[in-house]
Amino acid sequence: MTSTEILNDRQSKKIAWGPEIDLSKLEYLYPPQKVEPYTPPAPGIDNLGITSTDSFLVPNIGEFTVNFEGYVRVARSQPTTNEWNTSDVFTNLIDMCMRGETPEIGSIIVTLNPDFLSTGQLRTPYT
Repeated sequence: MTSTEILNDRQSKKIAWGPEIDLSKLEYLYPPQKVEPYTPPAPGIDNLGITSTDSFLVPNIGEFTVNFEGYVRVARSQPTTNEWNTSDVFTNLIDMCMRGETPEIGSIIVTLNPDFLSTGQLRTPYT
Protein backbone atom coordinates (compact mmCIF):
# COMPACT_ATOMS: atom_id res chain seq x y z
CA MET A 1 0.00 0.00 0.00
CA THR A 2 1.42 3.41 -0.97
CA SER A 3 1.59 6.35 1.46
CA THR A 4 -1.19 8.06 -0.56
CA GLU A 5 -3.44 5.02 -0.15
CA ILE A 6 -2.73 4.93 3.59
CA LEU A 7 -3.58 8.64 3.91
CA ASN A 8 -6.79 8.19 1.91
CA ASP A 9 -7.71 5.21 4.11
CA ARG A 10 -7.20 7.30 7.28
CA GLN A 11 -9.26 10.18 5.89
CA SER A 12 -12.11 7.80 5.01
CA LYS A 13 -12.61 6.80 8.67
CA LYS A 14 -15.60 8.31 10.37
CA ILE A 15 -14.58 10.35 13.40
CA ALA A 16 -17.41 10.74 15.88
CA TRP A 17 -15.42 12.82 18.37
CA GLY A 18 -11.82 13.63 19.20
CA PRO A 19 -8.56 13.84 17.25
CA GLU A 20 -6.65 11.06 15.50
CA ILE A 21 -3.29 10.54 17.21
CA ASP A 22 -0.11 10.24 15.12
CA LEU A 23 1.18 6.78 16.08
CA SER A 24 4.54 7.15 14.31
CA LYS A 25 6.08 9.09 17.22
CA LEU A 26 4.76 6.94 20.07
CA GLU A 27 6.65 4.25 21.99
CA TYR A 28 4.98 0.85 22.49
CA LEU A 29 4.80 0.30 26.26
CA TYR A 30 4.73 -3.47 26.85
CA PRO A 31 6.39 -3.90 30.27
CA PRO A 32 4.72 -2.47 33.38
CA GLN A 33 5.25 1.27 33.67
CA LYS A 34 5.94 3.39 36.73
CA VAL A 35 3.16 5.95 37.10
CA GLU A 36 3.77 9.08 39.14
CA PRO A 37 0.69 10.01 41.18
CA TYR A 38 -1.03 13.24 40.13
CA THR A 39 1.14 13.60 37.03
CA PRO A 40 -0.22 13.58 33.46
CA PRO A 41 1.05 10.47 31.64
CA ALA A 42 3.66 10.76 28.91
CA PRO A 43 2.49 9.92 25.38
CA GLY A 44 2.73 6.28 24.35
CA ILE A 45 0.85 3.14 23.38
CA ASP A 46 -0.44 1.09 26.30
CA ASN A 47 -1.00 -2.66 25.93
CA LEU A 48 -3.58 -3.79 28.46
CA GLY A 49 -5.06 -7.18 29.31
CA ILE A 50 -8.67 -6.74 30.38
CA THR A 51 -11.78 -8.61 31.46
CA SER A 52 -15.35 -7.42 31.01
CA THR A 53 -18.83 -8.68 31.79
CA ASP A 54 -21.41 -7.45 29.28
CA SER A 55 -25.13 -7.97 28.81
CA PHE A 56 -26.79 -7.69 25.42
CA LEU A 57 -30.03 -8.56 23.67
CA VAL A 58 -30.14 -10.62 20.48
CA PRO A 59 -33.55 -10.03 18.84
CA ASN A 60 -35.74 -13.15 18.74
CA ILE A 61 -33.14 -15.17 20.69
CA GLY A 62 -32.82 -13.59 24.15
CA GLU A 63 -30.73 -11.56 26.56
CA PHE A 64 -27.27 -12.77 27.52
CA THR A 65 -24.61 -11.87 30.07
CA VAL A 66 -21.13 -12.91 28.92
CA ASN A 67 -17.70 -12.77 30.57
CA PHE A 68 -15.04 -11.59 28.11
CA GLU A 69 -11.23 -11.73 28.32
CA GLY A 70 -8.75 -10.13 25.97
CA TYR A 71 -6.66 -7.06 25.35
CA VAL A 72 -6.76 -3.47 24.13
CA ARG A 73 -4.05 -1.20 22.78
CA VAL A 74 -4.56 2.50 23.51
CA ALA A 75 -2.57 5.41 22.05
CA ARG A 76 -2.17 8.43 24.36
CA SER A 77 -1.41 11.95 23.12
CA GLN A 78 0.95 14.49 24.63
CA PRO A 79 -0.82 16.05 27.66
CA THR A 80 -2.11 19.57 27.01
CA THR A 81 -0.39 20.82 30.19
CA ASN A 82 1.98 19.43 32.84
CA GLU A 83 -0.55 20.12 35.62
CA TRP A 84 -2.69 17.20 36.79
CA ASN A 85 -5.79 19.31 37.45
CA THR A 86 -5.81 21.12 34.07
CA SER A 87 -4.40 18.53 31.67
CA ASP A 88 -6.28 16.73 28.89
CA VAL A 89 -4.89 13.59 27.25
CA PHE A 90 -6.58 12.36 24.08
CA THR A 91 -6.73 8.63 23.34
CA ASN A 92 -7.35 6.35 20.37
CA LEU A 93 -8.28 2.71 20.81
CA ILE A 94 -6.10 1.16 18.09
CA ASP A 95 -6.56 -2.56 18.65
CA MET A 96 -8.93 -4.78 20.62
CA CYS A 97 -9.76 -8.46 20.81
CA MET A 98 -12.18 -9.76 23.44
CA ARG A 99 -13.38 -13.37 23.58
CA GLY A 100 -16.33 -14.82 25.45
CA GLU A 101 -18.64 -17.78 25.24
CA THR A 102 -22.22 -18.63 26.08
CA PRO A 103 -23.85 -22.06 25.64
CA GLU A 104 -26.82 -20.58 23.75
CA ILE A 105 -24.77 -18.71 21.13
CA GLY A 106 -21.30 -20.23 21.30
CA SER A 107 -18.01 -18.36 20.92
CA ILE A 108 -18.13 -14.55 20.65
CA ILE A 109 -15.21 -12.44 19.43
CA VAL A 110 -15.33 -8.64 19.69
CA THR A 111 -12.95 -6.46 17.63
CA LEU A 112 -12.82 -2.84 16.45
CA ASN A 113 -14.76 -1.63 13.44
CA PRO A 114 -12.00 -0.36 11.09
CA ASP A 115 -14.41 2.21 9.57
CA PHE A 116 -14.56 4.20 12.81
CA LEU A 117 -11.85 5.90 14.85
CA SER A 118 -12.43 5.07 18.52
CA THR A 119 -11.45 8.18 20.47
CA GLY A 120 -11.45 9.19 24.11
CA GLN A 121 -10.12 11.71 26.56
CA LEU A 122 -8.51 11.54 30.02
CA ARG A 123 -9.30 14.48 32.27
CA THR A 124 -9.31 15.16 35.99
CA PRO A 125 -12.97 15.28 37.06
CA TYR A 126 -14.40 18.72 37.59
CA THR A 127 -14.96 19.61 41.24
